[in-house]
Amino acid sequence: MGLSFLVHVWKYQIGVVEQMQMQDTIIQCLKLGCKDPRSNALRLTSIHLMFGLLFELAKDRKPYAPVIYKGVTFLLIEGYRNSIVREEMLKNFIFLFKQY
Repeated sequence: MGLSFLVHVWKYQIGVVEQMQMQDTIIQCLKLGCKDPRSNALRLTSIHLMFGLLFELAKDRKPYAPVIYKGVTFLLIEGYRNSIVREEMLKNFIFLFKQY
């Protein structure tokens, strides 16, 4: 999956993504994946990728960590009716709050 590749590049080769100024594009693609009504698999994968990126960026106090945090917060509110998505997001939030 292309999103997975981009997130891994951002996590482990931060300079490449920052040099190409692709942060906003990657975040937008992840948000769209989280909202896709056709596939719970794509939604869950995008959620995991966003939280994984959030954990990594928050650990190093990177400036895009708050942007991703805001995004996943709104995604939780928007997707609250879908029990699978809600449960997965709440698990990730609990893990995030225990870490920080």
